[in-house]
Amino acid sequence: RGAGAGHALLFYFGKSLWPFGLRPIYPLWSFQNPSFAQFLPWLLLAAIFVSLAWRRASWSRAALFGLGFFVLNLAPVLGFFPMSYLRISWVADHFVYLPVIGLIGLALAGAEALLQVHPRAKTAATVAVAAFLLALAGQSRAYAANFRGSVELWSYAVQCDPDSWLVQYNLGLTLMEHQQRPAAEAALRRSLALNGSSYGTHLALANLIAQTGHNAESAHEFAIALSLVPQAAAQSIEAHVNYGIVLSRLGDNAGSEHQYYLATLCTPLSPLGRADLAVAHFNLANILLQRGQRADAIRHLQAALAAQPSLAQARNELASLQAPAAAAPK
Repeated sequence: RGAGAGHALLFYFGKSLWPFGLRPIYPLWSFQNPSFAQFLPWLLLAAIFVSLAWRRASWSRAALFGLGFFVLNLAPVLGFFPMSYLRISWVADHFVYLPVIGLIGLALAGAEALLQVHPRAKTAATVAVAAFLLALAGQSRAYAANFRGSVELWSYAVQCDPDSWLVQYNLGLTLMEHQQRPAAEAALRRSLALNGSSYGTHLALANLIAQTGHNAESAHEFAIALSLVPQAAAQSIEAHVNYGIVLSRLGDNAGSEHQYYLATLCTPLSPLGRADLAVAHFNLANILLQRGQRADAIRHLQAALAAQPSLAQARNELASLQAPAAAAPK
């Protein structure tokens, strides 16, 4: 963490001074068995701050404030505190939006002080600043084009880092949403080649293959996905439900019923999870009705509506089962 934080600090400082070559997601640095050289950024930073503190009665007081503002506002995202994003990358551009104010303020204050000493340099300084701002504006316009849509974003991210399993996974999901199935499958398979233990990637590939009608291969991917998460995990509801649907297509009714049952043991954490839970209960109810287990079917239909009150099919079927029997003709 110490080595990674030092490199992250140096990275942010460099990007603040020269914001070119930006990426949506940066590669994850490795700091296994860190060497002494990887802690040099901290030694450099300490030397700078000690030097500024030693001369703080002069202009260095402002420099100490500007750099201190920069470092202190970056401290929470340098890796010393647990943060899930740091498992993806040590750095992200948006983490420096607030800290960079310290460097901008310091640069402007320094330019103002310089012009007071050399007033004749005002024209040259104005031209230099204007040229730099134009370069930044051009860079911003070019970079913003990568954010026109999700396909453009993740296609650009793949160009920057084709060996990132996460980037390939996100590209695959995006292409699935845009019905670009062959390209989506290629991205997902590339992601699995880079990281075969990703539950989300196996699940996405299983869903994609199911859409193409290759049910046996899809069932295999669902089984792998579910082997990667604990039983009754909240995120596994979708996999259980869709696995059950695929097994039903393959004629494995017992396996299908078991998957729906496993889905009902999960506690959903999102609206999509509750929708999948409702489908599991509804499908179970239909299976039980076919076996004549009316009371159990009603119980599952009620559970389906508790999970998703807007599920019209379950409401209609429950109303039909609970309606009083029609009077026999005389």
